[in-house]
Amino acid sequence: MVARGLLAAALAASCALATDVATFGDLAAVNAAGGSADVGAATIAFDDTLNVTTSLAVAGGGGATLDGNGRTLFRVVAGGRLELARLSVTGAVGDAVAVEADGFARLSRVALFGNAGGAPLAVVDGSATVAFSSFYDNVNWAGVGGGAVSFLSAGGGRSLSVANSTFRNNSALDGGALFAATGPDETALGPLANASRDVVRVENASFEGNWAPYRGGSIVVCGLVDFHLAGAV
Repeated sequence: MVARGLLAAALAASCALATDVATFGDLAAVNAAGGSADVGAATIAFDDTLNVTTSLAVAGGGGATLDGNGRTLFRVVAGGRLELARLSVTGAVGDAVAVEADGFARLSRVALFGNAGGAPLAVVDGSATVAFSSFYDNVNWAGVGGGAVSFLSAGGGRSLSVANSTFRNNSALDGGALFAATGPDETALGPLANASRDVVRVENASFEGNWAPYRGGSIVVCGLVDFHLAGAV
């Protein structure tokens, strides 16, 4: 009976309806409790950075926009999990979505544009998956490269996967669209040990008009990383 009760509770949690949100306060409350938020078609201006330490899923219904209002929108840490779907992310200064400390982020049908001072998606010792999304008109002159996506890791089998996505008119000092570095030989990381190789996979992606003054107009990959590129144009 106890096992049956636990199973019922787990099934109920998995089928729980998303909470309708229309303000930053609403979204912050869902994040604090852990759960799913339905933004609908609202535009939500962030008053602060949301630290995701458990699980947060945010989905739009068409036309939804999350505006960083001059700051980082999400910081996923301590094994937290963030899922964004069917919405736009704009207006960040600094990284728009930062994934750290074994956090994980999944972006599906997300448009990230008009962000500056960091990478729209910045992954440091975490993992991320991006599908059917677009990155355009972002500028990252903050030092570490990646006008759209930055992936830095000390090793440990972390991963970045990008599929069926577009990168257009992004810029950074290194890697106008994508910058990936892992292992002890990348000065941006310092003397970090790489116990096992990280994986970066880019499939069916398009790159157009991305720019970097130093290395890689679109992509820079360095260090001990398994890099897979297929179907990119």
